[in-house]
Amino acid sequence: MYAELRRELIAVKFCKPLVANPDYDGVELENEIHALTEALPAKHPRVIEAFDTYDDGHIQWLTTRYMTGGDLQCFVNKFPWAVSESLIWHIGYQIAEGLAHLFFGANAANNMSPAAGWPCIFHGDIHLGNLFLGPAVSGKSLGNFPDLVLADFGESDHYPASEQVPVTGFVTYLSHHVRDLYNAGKALEELLDVLVVDGRTLARDSVLLDGIDRFGAIRVEGPKKVSKEGILKLLSGFMIVADEQRRKYYQPMPADAAASLVAEKVSDGDLEMIFCRSGSHSKPKKGKR
Repeated sequence: MYAELRRELIAVKFCKPLVANPDYDGVELENEIHALTEALPAKHPRVIEAFDTYDDGHIQWLTTRYMTGGDLQCFVNKFPWAVSESLIWHIGYQIAEGLAHLFFGANAANNMSPAAGWPCIFHGDIHLGNLFLGPAVSGKSLGNFPDLVLADFGESDHYPASEQVPVTGFVTYLSHHVRDLYNAGKALEELLDVLVVDGRTLARDSVLLDGIDRFGAIRVEGPKKVSKEGILKLLSGFMIVADEQRRKYYQPMPADAAASLVAEKVSDGDLEMIFCRSGSHSKPKKGKR
């Protein structure tokens, strides 16, 4: 019974809007709700899935998929020995997948081409703490590596698809997207630092450093590169190399790290407290939710 309930767990974010709580205006939650439920035209396995939202003027909430593996920062802090060269490539590959979808609606199904009428969405706050993990369910898992999603869209925004983009001036128009790329590169650098601190080294023929550098290089390559085509070329090129390298150097995660992705972080007692009335010692009946 409890196993069934855990499969239906969701994550809930909530706050009291300005009228109910003058000390917190809820702008970040409003941004996230707008990005995930209104601006984003289609779902993608690399972007946290939103289920429902509510706002009655007194409280506002958003429900999303519950990621059992937690955020990447906590995972790395707890299991630094699980960070391998192949895992870094894998994480980079999935970040690139998510950004290509967010930015331009590009994916493998449309041959990494910009989707017509797609709003240019950016994340705005990419770091290890906003990348969440779970057991691979996409059907394209590599060994025991996790599935990653981009989450926490409180700093997100977008440019409406109807907005006219000048032929020149792409640097301003896509500056937030370039920053997302740069921050993605910084996140991968942090993972690379874990290898160095742990006394491990890269394979002799590794191209990981060069791959990570590509994310930040576009900031200084000039306006001709900072365009939809330039960014998509960077992302798709990185994904080709990353997929090849993560398979070439594949090293399974240690059993304890892999098990943490599906660990029962919500106890039976927690579930009973949720589904039983206060003061009642009866257990929830099977089939009642």
